[in-house]
Amino acid sequence: SSLFDICQCSVGLMPVKLNVCGGSTCGPKGGGHLIRDIEELCSGVAVVPWGCLGRCEVGPNVEVSKGGGGRIVSGLSTFKKVEELISDHTDVSPSSLCKKIGKLKFAVRREENAEKRNAKLTEAFGLLGPEEVALRQEPRILAHLLVLRSKEKMQKESAAALADARRATELLPEWGFAFFHLGQVLETGGHPVDALAAVTRALELGDGLDKNAVKRISRRLERKVADGPAEAPKEAPKEPTDLVPTLQTTQPVVKDTSLEPASSTPVNTDATAREKSKKVGAAKDKTKSSATKPKGVVRAPSEAPASAAVPAPGPDPVPALVSAPAPAPALATATVAVSSVPAEPDDFLEWQVHQIQRLNHNCLQVSLSFADVVKLPASSGTVWHVDLLGESGFEEIKRAYTPVTSLEHYRRGELKLMVKIYPHGKMSQIVAKLALGSPLLVSAPISTMNVADYSGGLVMIAGGSAVTVALQLCSAVLALGAPAHLFLCNHSVGDVLYRDQLSGIKRKYPKFRVVHCISQGPAPSPVAAGAATWHVGHLDAALLQQTSAHFKAVVSGPKGLCQAAFEQWRKLGRNVKDIRFLDDVPDGLEVPQQEEQAEEFPTDAPLDFERRTGLWNMCTFLSCSSLFQLCDQDDDEGHHVIPSS
Repeated sequence: SSLFDICQCSVGLMPVKLNVCGGSTCGPKGGGHLIRDIEELCSGVAVVPWGCLGRCEVGPNVEVSKGGGGRIVSGLSTFKKVEELISDHTDVSPSSLCKKIGKLKFAVRREENAEKRNAKLTEAFGLLGPEEVALRQEPRILAHLLVLRSKEKMQKESAAALADARRATELLPEWGFAFFHLGQVLETGGHPVDALAAVTRALELGDGLDKNAVKRISRRLERKVADGPAEAPKEAPKEPTDLVPTLQTTQPVVKDTSLEPASSTPVNTDATAREKSKKVGAAKDKTKSSATKPKGVVRAPSEAPASAAVPAPGPDPVPALVSAPAPAPALATATVAVSSVPAEPDDFLEWQVHQIQRLNHNCLQVSLSFADVVKLPASSGTVWHVDLLGESGFEEIKRAYTPVTSLEHYRRGELKLMVKIYPHGKMSQIVAKLALGSPLLVSAPISTMNVADYSGGLVMIAGGSAVTVALQLCSAVLALGAPAHLFLCNHSVGDVLYRDQLSGIKRKYPKFRVVHCISQGPAPSPVAAGAATWHVGHLDAALLQQTSAHFKAVVSGPKGLCQAAFEQWRKLGRNVKDIRFLDDVPDGLEVPQQEEQAEEFPTDAPLDFERRTGLWNMCTFLSCSSLFQLCDQDDDEGHHVIPSS
């Protein structure tokens, strides 16, 4: 047997690495807290923030990796599942006390009620005992609890929060997250210089941190330090506002007619704004001696948008609201003018808000522009989405949105997003407060799914704002020549969005069928109904039975709709493997775990970095004498052989 074969067979000797999904779908399901949950339970195991692992509908997800191979464990939404992950895939056995307090910390991180969080923290400190005892016996657990308590006190008891945060760094001087949190506390208290030092130390330690996120915060602190004296402490976050009051604070109404029927003749201001921005950016670029691209954020040349579109006379199909043109706020860092910006997975491009249109009582369409051509990643796909990145209460918020414009529009620096505003939605509240010219961080296009899986026919079940997913997926399936049946579920006729776009797809593709399910209020008149079918009531098996039993289904929408669709699908006796849920897996549907993926090392292809590193680490387990014996061999013809691997 060659050294290469022995290395391949000995992957089991290598240490486990747990890659925690950092995708925008896993985050709202608690995935953002999993890194802390896991690393605090299994000291010594590498717990790494990772990109999207797929299987978004069954998240939060963790990849268990050994030497580049492994499997994905899904559905880690309870503390019991996290315990099983650690016991099944690591050699760590947390103590009984560690697990009891870990369960309380798990709950604290996901509890929205402050009073309940503090009660659980008090219980956890009680289990740990007096601080002087905890210092000797459980300094790690004490440090973890101090950070959690500091976070609770950060807004109203800054001195106590700072004391807890400093104490945690003293107890665990190699714990990067303790220094990261200390930086947040110091920034809140108006000490950007000290905050920058703490965040820099966190970045040096690195383990268990999203380094791109830490770098973004570090750059922000650098700007604060450069701008002058320390700022006053930030106020506590205000209560979220509803959409209508937020929009009513804007200036005179200007209409965005970009999605109206062809009879309207809007003035094309998007191209003008982009052209003007390009010229200004080019002029600025000539004056620069050098420019560097900051890791994780690419900024477009800054320029105020052109005047908003003047509405054409005629009927107003949807109420529109855009704040009046105003100079764009200066970007916080020096701009970077480039002729062609590559959209890498870790990059967030800084787009500018160009227009804001109100579609109905709680939905906005935000038009964004980027001043340069963007190179698209090869894996974008025909059904795709982007992630938006914002900050709320010193926490980075990442959420996925499906554009209503094409990949080609994205490449040209044009992007339209439909955003439903929720009173307590962290990202939607950020979007609701945007003004013209505001910057917004947008990811590269991310593939949502493989449309080829639905070449035999599609049943699309979408609720409300998921119409944007339906527009993309149905169009892609129809372009393959396959039929697509869309069931669009809303409360009332007024909630139905993009009816003109749906009618346009119907005219282009005869195999497209649309059924609107309205749970409240009457259906529209036959004249207003158009080519679509309207059903007053909820989605039921009788409606689904009108589709072919061979079609596969995709469901996107709130949990109630996902549950109803699953139950009706199962009632018809259809294969539950043929229905996919993009948002929430309904109760009663077993979450299939990914099978163990045996690592293969093809001899005719170069090894990637992780595999090479894994083989090198594995070789440290073998004695030098054994290695020499393996290499010092002759083949059948007597030729001396040194394995190239």
